[in-house]
Amino acid sequence: MTIGQVKTSDDLVKITAKIGNADHQEVEWLPDTGAECDVITADCLKKVGTKVKDLRKDKAELCGPDQGRLKSLGKVTATLEREGMKYKTELHVLEKGTGPILSKAGCIALGLIPTGWPHVVNKLSLSSPDEGNGVDMLLKSQSAASIREQLFQEFPEVFPPDDEVLPLKPMKGPPMKIELLPGTSPIRRYRCNTIPLHWQDKVKAHLETMVQKQIIERVPQGEAPEWLFSMVVVPKAGTDEPRVTVDFSPLNPFVKRPMYPCRVPAEEVAQIPPGMTHFTVLDGRHGYWQVLLDKPSSKIMTFNTPWGSVPYLTECMGLISAGDEFNDEEPAAMTAIAGHRPKMEEMDRRGNQAAWSQLSGQDRVWSSLLEEPPLPEAVRAADWSCQGHPGKSRGSQAAKEKQETEKAPVRFQP
Repeated sequence: MTIGQVKTSDDLVKITAKIGNADHQEVEWLPDTGAECDVITADCLKKVGTKVKDLRKDKAELCGPDQGRLKSLGKVTATLEREGMKYKTELHVLEKGTGPILSKAGCIALGLIPTGWPHVVNKLSLSSPDEGNGVDMLLKSQSAASIREQLFQEFPEVFPPDDEVLPLKPMKGPPMKIELLPGTSPIRRYRCNTIPLHWQDKVKAHLETMVQKQIIERVPQGEAPEWLFSMVVVPKAGTDEPRVTVDFSPLNPFVKRPMYPCRVPAEEVAQIPPGMTHFTVLDGRHGYWQVLLDKPSSKIMTFNTPWGSVPYLTECMGLISAGDEFNDEEPAAMTAIAGHRPKMEEMDRRGNQAAWSQLSGQDRVWSSLLEEPPLPEAVRAADWSCQGHPGKSRGSQAAKEKQETEKAPVRFQP
């Protein structure tokens, strides 16, 4: 086995390792694609808490790049973890050396180099010679975790720490107004659904967090809400954690839906320039919760809980017109970002906006690796949380006049 082909230590990689019976620790490794085995020095072994006397006998014959024999003090089992990938190996312990060395097999297993390296061909299709391959190079040089952490540090107002609860910044523009069909009477559901005992504390804590984020507010004691709907707690998909929802199905038949024109997928795909392989998707950091409701609409969106009644201050899932309003609001927010990047074009049916060949390589990498892309400087300077926009009319006048003429269905109130 050959080790030590690379002698520089400029690009050490921090990898979490469990060596022997020691606890998980972060260790700096030198990736060496010329090494056929993984090694560590006795000094490094002591630092992580494993003793030389606990090593197993090593029968492997080790040699350096000059084919000189290397003496092994023994070997120990280790598990290395990086970004969800695990690599179990036998570490050969040397008395002296430059430090921990990660073999080619380890580099591939932990995603530091692609499978099949060095026989990897990057096939590029460029529409112009000056575009370059910055995207592919950046994807290789930076991990998703490092780019994500970089963005979190650069935009703390958008991505606060998990333990820091701050009021959400709303989209700029007029608040949403819920329009009801003529003749609609207030609906009240006084019965509060039962919450399983093992969820009650979690649901109560979640509601308190929503109050702190100014998504909901408490109804003052002694005030009787005119509208009232039932909270429904269901398990989150694939887990046993509670998800708080509200049943607005009794209200939805009486809500006017604004018109939002959508193009068919074939038209969207036809707008993609030939040869484009990367795109950026922009969306609200907290979605519906960033669109405020006006006061009358907030009173309509009141629901009951075992700890009192609370109205929504923002849009929420379950209201039939919420998606239409959000789709109408969000593209307007993207207009300002489009002004920052003049060639951004084409909005998809969900209100997201894609910029294909015009985006820089860094932007494309962010969109490929992250759930939430960064904000341009122009957006931050305008004090926008995720996106803001000037007000705009919703739907067409003809559609609104048609809705006004519709007759509300007959409904018996309890």
